[in-house]
Amino acid sequence: MTPNTEINRIPISSIIMKLKSILLTTVTLGSLLTANARWIEAETRDYNPDARERLIAHEWGTKLNVQGSDGAVHEGLYFKKELAVPDFVYQFSDTPPLTARQKGIIIKPVLYFYSEEPVEVKVEAICNNGTWLEWYPRAVYEDLLDWAERVEKNEKIQDQLEIQADTAQDAHLWALNRYKPVTARKLLWWGELIPPGHAEYQSFFAQLDQNIPADGWYPITRNTDSAIFRARFEYPWANEVEKFLFYRGSANTPPNIKVNFKNEATTFSVEPTSQNSDSRPLFFIENTPEKNMIILLAQSDSPFNTDIHIHEEKSLNSAEAKAELSRIGQTAGLYAKEADGMAEIWSKDYFERPGRRLIYQIGPTELANEQTLKITPTPKELIRFQIGWLELPTDQSISEIKALVEEFQKDDSVLPAIKSQGFIAHPFMWELYHQTENESLKTLIYEYFTSPENGI
Repeated sequence: MTPNTEINRIPISSIIMKLKSILLTTVTLGSLLTANARWIEAETRDYNPDARERLIAHEWGTKLNVQGSDGAVHEGLYFKKELAVPDFVYQFSDTPPLTARQKGIIIKPVLYFYSEEPVEVKVEAICNNGTWLEWYPRAVYEDLLDWAERVEKNEKIQDQLEIQADTAQDAHLWALNRYKPVTARKLLWWGELIPPGHAEYQSFFAQLDQNIPADGWYPITRNTDSAIFRARFEYPWANEVEKFLFYRGSANTPPNIKVNFKNEATTFSVEPTSQNSDSRPLFFIENTPEKNMIILLAQSDSPFNTDIHIHEEKSLNSAEAKAELSRIGQTAGLYAKEADGMAEIWSKDYFERPGRRLIYQIGPTELANEQTLKITPTPKELIRFQIGWLELPTDQSISEIKALVEEFQKDDSVLPAIKSQGFIAHPFMWELYHQTENESLKTLIYEYFTSPENGI
């Protein structure tokens, strides 16, 4: 773009100021400089060391991967907005890019706090090898602060801004689109915990946003005895409250356990994907027209590299499996309401959803490598219980999806049938999106990926 005249040239300082203003409107941080200063204050703050003895933190969540019968991990899973996620939850982007080919989706980690009296805390959640895409309450993401500093200090970017300065608005949007942060790898919260029984608890409880789907997972997640987290920002309207921290994202993270099928998939064995794995299998589920099996693996003395004959194993029903999942969570350290809520939210997807899958517990060492969680002051007890969901589509189902995707290139009326396949179809639609030169087809695939849907 060529500048019109020197008279119309907008000063670079004004462009950067306006650029920040647009950015702040986009990410709703109130004030970037204020947020940055507040975070520096949080970083250097002297936290009460005695608070450690009063602080307990519990986290649960799920990571999803897809593995073919040949043992290969299917790449191209796409993060789709759930209809069950309340509108007030923050999104890094309304439309995550279709460029990154991810191996896993980190789904709904939630973090609870317990304390006998109010405590100030700082929380950092880092999505290694990926990015967070949704969260609540309000948080600062570190990449945003780094980006703003880079724009202000990089003379090359400022020179390019000068070239783009036909109008201030053009230059702002050009810079925002070209240099905006591409990830929110690290989320930063600073806030105060208000425990049940405290004089102010009920007044803060009344401030919980009630604009939530009544039949979704969100109200179940609130049904605990946890403290209320009150986010701390400069402006009162930004000091949101919630009974947990919620974060959800996408990562290039492979599964921690692999499934090997034998004898026409009537026998299987499981093995860790890394030498130092501390993950353990919990359930194997096969819910097809031919079989309806839920095999408990958690009690096995030798869960790895042991042949398991599907037809010879005792099967649980979904209610028994749900109760067992809650018991496993409580054994790991979750409180009963937390474990019951987690089992209530996930049991249908784990145990009743058509298909074949392995459910396993991600080991603490592997979890720390994938998702780093830092809490200040350090809690006297930190429980992190995360489930690995490894979907195992059959060769037949993959062949059916491939046929549908092939037909879709000639007849887009089959798109509802592709949508009915859920996330299993994502890798094949992702591949088509990047291979086709048909722009109308690209548009349909883009809409397929970016439209909200129920469930995963």
